[in-house]
Order: sequence, then C-alpha cells, then structure tokens
Amino acid sequence: MIPRNALEIRCLGPFEVLCSGEPVPLHRHSRAQMVLKLLAVHRSAPVQREQLVDAIWPNVPLAAGLDSLNTAVSTLRRDLCGGSCSGTAPFVLFRDGCYMLNRAAGTVIDIDRFERWASEGRRLEQAQDAAMALSAYERAVSLYRGDLLPGELYCDWTVMERERLLSMYLTVLGRLVQLYVDAGRYAQAIDSGFQLLGRDPCREDIHRIIMRCYCFMGQRSRALRHYEISAEALHAQLGLAPDDALQELHASIGRGEPV
Repeated sequence: MIPRNALEIRCLGPFEVLCSGEPVPLHRHSRAQMVLKLLAVHRSAPVQREQLVDAIWPNVPLAAGLDSLNTAVSTLRRDLCGGSCSGTAPFVLFRDGCYMLNRAAGTVIDIDRFERWASEGRRLEQAQDAAMALSAYERAVSLYRGDLLPGELYCDWTVMERERLLSMYLTVLGRLVQLYVDAGRYAQAIDSGFQLLGRDPCREDIHRIIMRCYCFMGQRSRALRHYEISAEALHAQLGLAPDDALQELHASIGRGEPV
C-alpha cells in the first residue's frame, strides 16, 4: 500500500511521477526529468554532482555543466513541491557534493517495490508457503509495466540495471508459471508462460509446461500446435530444432499417452 501524499516514481515502463495516484505535472525541461530518473535508478546511494554532469551533459565543460545542473535541480524541486505531495521536507537533497532522493519525505519507487515483492516471494517459497508466494510474485509482476526507462534505452547508466531487473522479472515469471501448475491453475500458467516467452521465446522448459497444461485441460490438439510454435521460434532465433525432451513430449501427446 502506498501512503497517501507519497511521491510515487515509476521507472518500470513509461516514466511517471504521481501523488495520491494523480500525475504530477513536470516541467518540460527534459534535463530536470533526467536528474530525477538518474537519482531514482541510483536510489540506494548519493550521486556525486560531477557524475550527474557527466551523465547528462557529457560534452560540456564541468563549470558550465554544474550551472546547468543547478538550474535543472531547481526546476525539479519546484515541480515536486508544487502539488499535493508538498511538505516541509524537500524531495531532493544535496549533501557533501552529492544529490539524493529524500526517502524520509515519502518517496516511493516502483523498482524498490518490485524487488521487495520478488524477494518476499522467494522467502515464502523457501518457507513452503506456496499460496502466499504466488500472491507475492503476482504483485511483483503487476509492478513490472515494462523495462527500465525505455526512453533512456541507450544511456550507459541504465543498461546494467535494466538487464538486472529484466532477469529478475523473467525469474519471477518462471516461478509464477510453476506455482500456477502446482495449484492446478493451468490457464493462468499458460498466460504467464506466454508472457515469459514474449521476452525469451527459446525457453524450452516453458514450452513443455504450456504443452502439458493444454493436455491437463483436455486440449491435446492445442498442445500439438504449440509444439509447432516452439519449433518455429527455436529455428528463427537459434537455428536449432527442439531438444530431445520437447520432441519426446510431442510424440507422447501425439500417441495419446499421459504427460
């Protein structure tokens, strides 16, 4: 639950800033928004102002870059303090030559929430509480609206974090698929499986799960059709045929054997 009047920063998928669920109108000054994005990505540690200048104004002399940074931060502070989220504490702090988001002021970042629910799902699985683990993973997946800051796709400071979060998302989806199967929720397992395959179409383990789920639902013809889909994906992406396990499953389904 997000506290009322908290400043919510969404970086997974389209960049958004909200207060009490309503969009915060940000100045068109793109560099001010860039400062906020960079501070959100580096949310766990202060960011040196020289690092901000190097990331946002890479071809500008340092002195001019620092002046531009001061202007951008001033614009950003005015934007963030102008709405219903405004309070006595500033949302952006400057200490010892570094900028940081003031988490004590009620700043909520979707990356943190996604990671928290993914971690909670793992903890609950280890505690053998499958039902609550499934619920935690569902929350994590709902927060992943898309890859990290797609508008800053080629910025060096987003690349590694984007890949890390995507890897975590795919792992969560994989666990969610298996938990749905274990719970007999085959249609949802198939849906989540296709969600995963949309990002990683060569996951043969997920193709096998989807085929089995179709069989469990009495839809063997769809299972056989999915084998063709998997074979096409593997050929197109890797130039390979399905592995032995996938081929054997296909043959068993075709013979009407239990899967």
